[in-house]
Amino acid sequence: MLKNTSLIDKVFIAGLVAISSLLMFSSLFGFGLLNASATNTVSANVVVSSFCYFTMSNTLINFGSQTPGVTSPSNVLTFTDTVGNIATNVEIQGILPQGNWISSSPSGYSFYEANTLWGTTSTPTTPLTSSLVATVEVFPTGAPNSIYMAVSIPDQQYAATYNSVVSFTSSC
Repeated sequence: MLKNTSLIDKVFIAGLVAISSLLMFSSLFGFGLLNASATNTVSANVVVSSFCYFTMSNTLINFGSQTPGVTSPSNVLTFTDTVGNIATNVEIQGILPQGNWISSSPSGYSFYEANTLWGTTSTPTTPLTSSLVATVEVFPTGAPNSIYMAVSIPDQQYAATYNSVVSFTSSC
């Protein structure tokens, strides 16, 4: 029946026969070649890390004008946590330069960071250090906690404007 057809036609017809046979075979045995699909599942997990966080009521402590030999009235800083998921320990530290009080006008005068006092009552008595020290624990969405700060001006301290930096760090 294929005597008068060209070789290209014979190959084409043989290909059609092979494809037709394959399609019939695949439909008889329940698998399809043209509409193949597969479903895979993947197990997934996630670890939600704990984190602690706090906000402060203010970022400037102003002790006002004080005279040598007195301790200033205390300033209160309030710490709250509205987004953390575990309690945080608020740590305090005097920093830059080494937590000491340095005069800015006139320059060249200083007194020690230990003259900065902190505590959890309105009469702070704990001297500030250059090492991190735990102060209060702040709980997520809990009541605010307070730290009180004061500065003790040394006797005979030169009259000037003094600045210092106090760092509060969250530790959990």
